[in-house]
Amino acid sequence: ALVGSNVTLSADQERARHVNALRAVVSVTLEGGGNYLRITAAGGTGGSATFLANAIADAYVKYEEDQREEASRRAVGWLNQQVYELREQIARKEQTLGEIVSTNSLSISALEESGRQAPSSALDALESELQRLRGLLEVGVHVAAEVGRVVGVDGHAQARVEHRFHFRAN
Repeated sequence: ALVGSNVTLSADQERARHVNALRAVVSVTLEGGGNYLRITAAGGTGGSATFLANAIADAYVKYEEDQREEASRRAVGWLNQQVYELREQIARKEQTLGEIVSTNSLSISALEESGRQAPSSALDALESELQRLRGLLEVGVHVAAEVGRVVGVDGHAQARVEHRFHFRAN
């Protein structure tokens, strides 16, 4: 409700009123070629203006951290899905290889010992595909581990980020 008035504001109107009041006393500009923010605030005292500018800076840093954390979670999820799919592909290819060996009464160790002379181009192609998939799996596991180190086991961002803010009380 407005001071000295019987008018009741909706939640959205009340929020808009607070936002407008904040905009009247706070200024945020991008400076340093976009490398940092300059936050200025006006207040009854220098201390209250500094408190307000710092609160806005803290909220901005928290928002940026939340955005990075969410992006990292999505990346880890995507990488885990890729690793799962590669493992599934390898398992299917190994099963197919086993069926080829069994159907043709082949011995993998005998093939390896005889200079890897494969009896068919299908077997060569399958083995080549298995090697490719194993390589992709290794890369995927490595990347997932690296991203996991940045995110941390508890899901919180571990990467160090530097934000430069200039505070000035008007």
